[in-house]
Amino acid sequence: MSALDISKALGKTPAFSTLSDDWREQLAAQAEVMSFGLGEVVLRRGESAKGFFVIVILKIKEFLYIETAHSPPSFDSP
Repeated sequence: MSALDISKALGKTPAFSTLSDDWREQLAAQAEVMSFGLGEVVLRRGESAKGFFVIVILKIKEFLYIETAHSPPSFDSP
C-alpha cells in the first residue's frame, strides 16, 4: 500500500476527511501498514499505544499504525 493509497483511505475516514490533502499526505508518509491474522491480538486492554490505528478493510484486513510524539492513550476504561 503506497502513501497515496493510505492518504486516500484516510480521506474516506470521517475523523480525517476534513483534513487538507497536505495534512493527510503527511500522516500517510509516517504510516506503517501492519497486517494481522484472523484472531490475532492487535492491542490488549490496559496496554499503552504509541500511536493510533486506522482499520482499512480491503480483500485483506490491514491496520495502519501512525506513531505520534504525543502521550499515548490509555485503554484502561471498558
